[in-house]
Amino acid sequence: MRKGLLIALAAACAWVAWKQLPRMFARPPAHEVVIQNRSGGWLKRVRLRLGGRTFAAESLAAGRQVAFPFRLDHDASFALSWDQDSTRRNWSGGRAFAGPLLQRHVIRVEKGGRLDYFARPE
Repeated sequence: MRKGLLIALAAACAWVAWKQLPRMFARPPAHEVVIQNRSGGWLKRVRLRLGGRTFAAESLAAGRQVAFPFRLDHDASFALSWDQDSTRRNWSGGRAFAGPLLQRHVIRVEKGGRLDYFARPE
């Protein structure tokens, strides 16, 4: 009787673990920031600071983009710096919220160092 109860308990635990396994190892959804290069030239040493973290891309060719997923504990703003045509450029702005609404933030570097920022829900 005792042996049968232990086998039934082990089988029930194995079944629950099998059903819950995908959820246990699934990554929670995250915000995403995309940096697009529409400047017509190379961007070098691209650094994005957000909420105490730094994301980096050593170079970004014209017409290319790079995406970084991130999670936040608190609201934060973006600070972007990059080298273009031997000039160090900086931008800060935009806002990422730690709330439950996930967003995709797009930072587009245009010709002449002009920058467009927009965010939309995921």
